[in-house]
Amino acid sequence: MKFADLINEASEYMKNKPLLRSFQGESIVAGDIHGDIESLVQVMKFREKNGIKNLILLGDYVDRGTHQIEVIKMVCELVLNDLNFIPLRGNHEDMKICTRYGFIQKLVNANKPVDPFNNLFSNLPISAISEELFLVHGGVPVHPEFEVAEINNLPREWIVKENLLLQLLWNDPIFSKTEEHIKYRDSMRGYDCFEFGPRTTRKFLKMNNFKLIIRGHSYLKTGYKWAHNNKLLSLFTSKSGPYDQVRRSFAHVNNPSDIDIINIDD
Repeated sequence: MKFADLINEASEYMKNKPLLRSFQGESIVAGDIHGDIESLVQVMKFREKNGIKNLILLGDYVDRGTHQIEVIKMVCELVLNDLNFIPLRGNHEDMKICTRYGFIQKLVNANKPVDPFNNLFSNLPISAISEELFLVHGGVPVHPEFEVAEINNLPREWIVKENLLLQLLWNDPIFSKTEEHIKYRDSMRGYDCFEFGPRTTRKFLKMNNFKLIIRGHSYLKTGYKWAHNNKLLSLFTSKSGPYDQVRRSFAHVNNPSDIDIINIDD
C-alpha cells in the first residue's frame, strides 16, 4: 500500500473511533518515541516474544528524531492491522509544535503534503482506560469536577486550542516532594497549562474510580519515574536527538499493583 493511502486509511479508521478508548488485560505501555524507530521496534519485539495482548503508546511520535516519518508509517500499519493497538495523541501531534521542532521540515524534505498528517493527528485518541487505569500523554485537567467521559466530546483539532484538550496533552505532575502541598500551579511550558500535585491526582482518581495514572510527556533520563505516592507513573522511551542519555523504559502492566518497568538499554 502506498504511504499516502496508508495514512488516509488510518485517519478514516480512527475518525470513527472514540477519543476515549477502553482496554482490558495485559498491556505494554510505552512513552514518547520522537522518531526513535529502533526503540519502537524493541517494544514491539518484547510484546510479541511474551505474547502480551495490548500495545498502548502515550504519544509524541514525531519531532527531534531521525525516523519520524518511518515511525508514523509503523503507527498507521498497526492501527489498520492490530485491534489491540492504541496510539494516543501527544502534544507534538500538533502542526504548530511540529513546525517549531522539526517534523514539518521532514515532510518538506520528503516532498510529502502536510494535510494528511493533520488529519491523522487530530483523530488520534486522547486517553485509554481500563477499570483502574487512566492513560494519557500529559496529565489530568485541574478543573475540580472533570470526568473522563468528557473526553469523547472534545474537538478533533489540528492545532490544539480547546482548554481541556490542551491540559490533557500538556499538563505535568509536580515531582518534587517538598512541593506536595501545592494543588496546582501555572506551567513553565506556557500554553495555559498547569503542573498538578498529589491532591489533584487523588481527587481525579477517586472521582473517576481509578487507581493509577500512566503518562508520558516529561523528559526523564532514568526513563521512568513514580510520583504522588505511587499513584502516577511517567514513562519516556526515546533515545533520539537530545535524548541520547536516556535509559529508555516502558511498562509491562497487568493491573495497578502489578507493573514491571522494562529498560531497553539493560
